[in-house]
Amino acid sequence: MNYVYDPDGQVVASEAETIREVAVKILDEDMSLSAVCQDLASRGLTRRDGTPWTTQTLKRLLLDPRLAGVGGLTPVIGRDTHDDLVSELGIRQEEVVEGSRHRTRGPLDARTPARVRQSGR
Repeated sequence: MNYVYDPDGQVVASEAETIREVAVKILDEDMSLSAVCQDLASRGLTRRDGTPWTTQTLKRLLLDPRLAGVGGLTPVIGRDTHDDLVSELGIRQEEVVEGSRHRTRGPLDARTPARVRQSGR
């Protein structure tokens, strides 16, 4: 892992604080990954190699169970917070995938999932 932990597996305090802030923005403020990346860029916060955060790199980091201490590393976020992030980011990914299906299939009934048609949404 190139962020949050140094080569010896010790937590880098400033990077850990950034990840905790990101978790709050996603879970409590309902910010999208894209909005969080823009926020980080506006504050000059980049990845360790100096490149800007992308939604893919940020999501990959947030989903990494090592942040919650799995694998013997010091936890940066609690397991409950990590589980909440996994759940939230998984839901958002499904929405993105589902949304793209809506644009690429045939007539409305064929591209509207059955659970949505049944709920009347």
